Amino acid sequence: MQRAPSLAALAVMSLVVVSKARAEPPPGAPSGAGPVARVPGADAGRALPAVRPLLVTPALARETVAAALRAAGSPEVSAALSSMAARARTSAVLPELFLRAARSTDDSLRLSPTVDNPYQYSALGGAGIWLEGRLVWHFDRLVFDRDEVAVERLRREHADSMAKLRAKVLDALFGWQRAVFRAEDPKANADELEQAALSRAEQEAVLDVLTAGWFTGRRKAPSP
Repeated sequence: MQRAPSLAALAVMSLVVVSKARAEPPPGAPSGAGPVARVPGADAGRALPAVRPLLVTPALARETVAAALRAAGSPEVSAALSSMAARARTSAVLPELFLRAARSTDDSLRLSPTVDNPYQYSALGGAGIWLEGRLVWHFDRLVFDRDEVAVERLRREHADSMAKLRAKVLDALFGWQRAVFRAEDPKANADELEQAALSRAEQEAVLDVLTAGWFTGRRKAPSP
């Protein structure tokens, strides 16, 4: 007489079947493959476009701005302003010399009575030269000189103009980089390529003028 399987044996068999079903990979999946990471919103298997290296690096930006400042004479102007401020402060040590010369004349009438003419007057006249010399020190200018206000105003105007020059150079650099990328875009049509070539030539001319030819020589220099 055969015995019916017990409830415990049936439970063990069902657990084994479920664990095997979970362990088996889905149909079509390679055996032994680990978990596949998926990027949300990205199609599986699609290759990302290659990123072109940037032409304007921080080093190139600093060198181009420095070349533009040298071409504009910024170091010389800064040195001249510093010298003006120093001379305005130290000029108090030297005195101011005042010289004056004047010519004086004297015409007068004097009463000189006589026995015959008790109301007789005599005219007297003379001429002389008067000289004056003075030395004046202004020691208060050692602390502050009024000419320093004008020097600081010139220094502020120079700093503002150099800041505008830096911004213009950076705008031209990034415009040149965008024009180069558009000119080498294989998806661009003929009109876009022509506009990109014109924009590239324009930005290169602007940078060449601002740097007094340094930018053109920098681009033509062989890379190390």
